Amino acid sequence: SVRDKMMIAEHKVSKERASVFIIPGMCSNALEVKTPTSTDYEVVYLNVPKILENGPDLLKELEFSLAEAKLKNGEAVKTVTALSPGVDVRAVEGLAGCAFLDPEMELPLAPLWMPIIKVLSPHFNLSCLNYDWRKWGSLKTAEEVLDLFRNGIEKLVEEGGSPVSIVAHSMGCQITPWCLAQLGE
Repeated sequence: SVRDKMMIAEHKVSKERASVFIIPGMCSNALEVKTPTSTDYEVVYLNVPKILENGPDLLKELEFSLAEAKLKNGEAVKTVTALSPGVDVRAVEGLAGCAFLDPEMELPLAPLWMPIIKVLSPHFNLSCLNYDWRKWGSLKTAEEVLDLFRNGIEKLVEEGGSPVSIVAHSMGCQITPWCLAQLGE
C-alpha cells in the first residue's frame, strides 16, 4: 500500500535501537534495468504491467552472456553480463528492493518482506542486502556481494550502533555464512 511505501521511505536509523540486516533469497530482490534508449532505471522484475505489455522483449533485458572479469587480486575469471550491449540490470536499493517484488505498482502484488518490515521497523534499525540474485555463483559477483554485505553491516554499526542481527531466507542463508567466513572476526 502507499502507507507501507511511505513507512519504508521514512525509516530512520537510531542509536537507541538494535539493528537488523535482511538478506533476501533467490528471486526476492526487485531488479531494475536501464537500456540504451531509456533515460533512467525502470523496475523489470517483477513489473507485472510491463510483462503483460512487452512479454518476451522484457525478458531479453534479463538475459546473460559470459564475459571476462578480474577479481581484486588480479585473477582472471569468467562472469556474466547483460547479453544486450548497453543494458544495465541492478537490484532495487534499500528496503523497497526486498519489501515488494513490484515496488513501483500502486498496490504491489507480492509483499515479500513487507510484513516482517512492518513488525520490526518500530523497534529496530533495518537495512537490506540488495543484490542481483541471478548472478550468484560467479566469483566476481561473490566479491561484489561480499563488499555490499561488509558495507551494509558497517553502516548499520556506524549509524545505529551494535549489535546487528542478521535475518536471512533461502539463498540468503547460503550467502550469509559465506560472507561471514570470508570476513572472519
